[in-house]
Parts: sequence; structure tokens; C-alpha cells
Amino acid sequence: MKKAKKYLEEQALSNGCLDPFVLRINIRRSIKALQHAEELLNRQIESINSHELHSLNSFAARLEYICDEHPDIPPLGSGRQTTLARRVGVSQEAVRKWLTGLSEPRANMKRRLAFALNTSIYELS
Repeated sequence: MKKAKKYLEEQALSNGCLDPFVLRINIRRSIKALQHAEELLNRQIESINSHELHSLNSFAARLEYICDEHPDIPPLGSGRQTTLARRVGVSQEAVRKWLTGLSEPRANMKRRLAFALNTSIYELS
């Protein structure tokens, strides 16, 4: 690493511009730094979302929250039950019971529901 820094300094001082090798090194460093920052931000977002979800006490509340956040699920009263029923392959009545808290789906149906909503079963349960 010290050799690379020394080489960079020599190149910058000798002719005022950097050669392509030096530019590639700088670009790679910048890309790695950006990727690392993106990973950290994604982890923070996941932990915030996870905390918010688990502060919701019931399956119905978590399902409603996830549906509200999903861009392809319409709001309540605009076809939410129908959309979910079609995506999961169940009756609209079953979805109504899930959303109102009258019942919860079984584990295999929760997996299908999680897949349809692009979330994890952990967030639903």
C-alpha cells in the first residue's frame, strides 16, 4: 500500500497528470468505498424496517404495513384483497380474514404470501 501511494505521488509530481494505471487504482478505490457505504446503508435500512415491523403486535398489522409499503399493492378499498388473493392463489375471503385479524395463514401460505410481497417470512411472522 505504501508503495502504491509513493508511486501515485511520484506520478502526480513528475508530469502533472496521472497515467491510466493510476487512474484505474483511484477508480477501484472509489468504487469499493461506494459499495461499502451502500452495504452499510442497506443494513441500517433493514434494521429500521425490521424494528418497525416487530413493534407491530399482530400479523394483520404487519401484513397491512407491508402492503402499504409495496408499490404494486393497491390501498385498502381499491382492490387490495383481490390483488393479494390473485397473487397468493387463495380466496378473497381468506385475505379479508388475514387483513382484519380474524385468522392467520398457515406456514406454507405465509411463505407464498412473503414471496408475493417480496419480503421475508420473518417479517410477516
